[in-house]
Amino acid sequence: MSRKDKKMDIFVKQAFRLGALRGFRHFQVELRGREELILTVWPNARGRLSSTPKLARMNTQDNLPPASPYHREANRSQWEAVSAAVFLIGSYAHYAIPYVWVRAGHSLIGFSGSSEHDYDAPIKLHCTELWAEQTVHVWDIVAELVCTVAAPAQSNPFELELSPLERMAPMDALLMNGALAAFLREVYMAASPLSSQVESELLYMLDRFTRALHTFAISPEVKSRLMLAVSSEMRQLSRKSSGRHSEREERSPEAPRHSSVISTRQGTYLSPARQGR
Repeated sequence: MSRKDKKMDIFVKQAFRLGALRGFRHFQVELRGREELILTVWPNARGRLSSTPKLARMNTQDNLPPASPYHREANRSQWEAVSAAVFLIGSYAHYAIPYVWVRAGHSLIGFSGSSEHDYDAPIKLHCTELWAEQTVHVWDIVAELVCTVAAPAQSNPFELELSPLERMAPMDALLMNGALAAFLREVYMAASPLSSQVESELLYMLDRFTRALHTFAISPEVKSRLMLAVSSEMRQLSRKSSGRHSEREERSPEAPRHSSVISTRQGTYLSPARQGR
């Protein structure tokens, strides 16, 4: 497998894992086959944008149609009925680079949406323009689109809203809790600007997962191993977080210390930002 194909294969696997998740505040995702991810992004809570976001289309000579042209979409009426921006993230192997197409909510990003060109021309994104130079993760694309449409000022684009988990069967909710924690860990460990934004959510979900284990009738040995693994993971994240904050303070002595983690001997780590939940 060539380096180009390997990068695309990693991206496809990331998109597949993300597509199975539920519980994000600013967006929802839906898998459609192996190469397509439908991303629906909600505007901010007041129903209007806090700024005027714009996304540009690719140049005409670079336009590449999606494998699912808009006129063939079965969900067109459903998408047009919601007050949200709907994107198709295509990770087609024959393009060897991910592309994004707008499917609904064109006015939210400054498009008219009045011609077929508006629907089947991919859009320019900062992160995909860097594809050849550096590693681009699926969460980089999602974060750029969420911050464009939802415009969450100085907030985490992957902020959680866990009511969908509360409606799940207990075991399904536990598994989804673990999957969300695993995804946030991937984002955190990528050492990007998103790391500090997802930190409190990650620590909260690990703590939530540990506490949820007590409600299940699994063997003490399995429960002990799981709790030990999660506690060890939280300790490592805590040390890594402390190291990052120390580096920031050395670079900027006047900066206030970030409130990150409270630890106990029982292995519970909870960010102050999440204690109210």
